[in-house]
Amino acid sequence: MRKMINDKYLRFHGAVEKTFSKGSYIFSNGNFQNHYYQITDGVVKLFSTGLNTLGMTFQLIRKGEQISLYSMFAEMPLLHDALALTDCRILVMPKECFNKIIEHDKVLMLKIIKHLSTESFSQPLMDSFSITDSPRVKIQQLFHNLKYEKVDQEKFSYEVRLKLKQIADLTNVDIEQIMPCIKSLEEQGLLKIVNDKIYF
Repeated sequence: MRKMINDKYLRFHGAVEKTFSKGSYIFSNGNFQNHYYQITDGVVKLFSTGLNTLGMTFQLIRKGEQISLYSMFAEMPLLHDALALTDCRILVMPKECFNKIIEHDKVLMLKIIKHLSTESFSQPLMDSFSITDSPRVKIQQLFHNLKYEKVDQEKFSYEVRLKLKQIADLTNVDIEQIMPCIKSLEEQGLLKIVNDKIYF
């Protein structure tokens, strides 16, 4: 997910920057998404607490990215929670204001359609991540998903800029298993570690 809307443009049209402390909720399962959210600083995690998902974290969202944009158009209750994984600053715009912008800005509307289409196209890839029980495969699939949207798809071209705790949170793998799994992936030639940095 890449920034589609300039921060200044959002502010001009009524967006307000709000701060969310680490551990606080941006929105919760069961509510309707009545605002557009774009992160200016920090990391937000999306996770489901449904009966069949056992609190599964399925996405980390960072600076410049939107939070659950598709929910703005679904007109249905949210099926997940959004939690500030770090202290965050987020531009928040009421849904009514957002709708007025895209009604008059056809270029932006096309960007949104392209963005939502890309997410829909890659959903089977994300689903395959959630159905495996193997910690090693979960971590490998996470790295693959993170790299998926990047232009450079050459082997070892993507630097994984996540701490072990973040990898554990996103994969629901015990933090003590993370490094052994990463070492195993390195031994298989699926990633490499240079100066304590992971390249996938």
